[in-house]
Amino acid sequence: MLKLTLFALIGLLSIGCSETHFASGDEQAFLASGITCNDDKCTTYTVNESAKNPELNSKTNILFVFDTSGSMAEENKELANRMAGFIEGLEAKGVHYNICYTIADDSAFKSGLVKRWTNGDSVLNNQTANVASVFSETADSIKDYRGSSVEAPIEAAYNMIASEKNTDCLQKNIPLEVVILSDEDELECADHCSSSQKFSHWIKGIKLRTGNYPVNLIKLAEQKLPQTAFTVNAIVKQRGVSDCSVDKEDNGVFHAQLARLTGGVLGDICIPDYTSQLDAISKSIQKTLNDIPLRCNPLNGIKLVASNGMTFQQEIIKKRLHLTPSIPARVDVELTYDCKAE
Repeated sequence: MLKLTLFALIGLLSIGCSETHFASGDEQAFLASGITCNDDKCTTYTVNESAKNPELNSKTNILFVFDTSGSMAEENKELANRMAGFIEGLEAKGVHYNICYTIADDSAFKSGLVKRWTNGDSVLNNQTANVASVFSETADSIKDYRGSSVEAPIEAAYNMIASEKNTDCLQKNIPLEVVILSDEDELECADHCSSSQKFSHWIKGIKLRTGNYPVNLIKLAEQKLPQTAFTVNAIVKQRGVSDCSVDKEDNGVFHAQLARLTGGVLGDICIPDYTSQLDAISKSIQKTLNDIPLRCNPLNGIKLVASNGMTFQQEIIKKRLHLTPSIPARVDVELTYDCKAE
């Protein structure tokens, strides 16, 4: 087991306590300077490192993955109609957003590049003029896209993160929130296809690839975005929940699994108004910015000792620690917890 000791120095930001980054700002530098091995093989080690919240804390990367199939025209339009409220909610909390998008079309995303919005930019942020209108125009234009009818939003996100060409969208040490909106599962039916679908896929040469699996996307994000919060939110069909879901092949099983594994919002694509679901995603983003990244999922909880003696409620979600209340400025907190060597 690894015993980690981490000291966090948290600054007061406009949105409260934000995601903590190691003072070195670089993962390799952090490992080189902050670790003391406890044995020859370094199977256990102790980390002693001060951390603080740089100006980056209030920032978040958001990737929308659009389903371009014709059946999604109304859903994409509804998403576009609610974006103004979504953006206003983030700005009201002082969140500096960086919004990109790609498409889930199986024939178009393999380059791994994000697409350009209708204003010609690849990123929408707080300085973009009429940002909600640009989003709406782009979402509406997707209905005119002509491509494959087979959608693979997980693999689209996988290729986008794997690419080295998206640094404007994947800012270093900034949390990444992915939003998937789709009325079918990965490659139509993922691993729960009917006999007729399996035969059709065999004829067309359609089969699940590395990037289609939820666990592989999570592993890639951990590799490419170390010590960075990664969350996937999915607005999809759910059997027994969605009124428009009849056949099990329609259900976003893989997408729902990915949302659950990353602590994201799992929404229902069949409801006519997406306001509440986008509001839940907005709150999830704000909460993520309040989290402290952990080295592992602690085995036996975390011991907290604050320099001013205050106590906190703890919530651990996918290698992230959320404290209530937020740590005040000029307060040191010592975190001690055990990890299992991987």
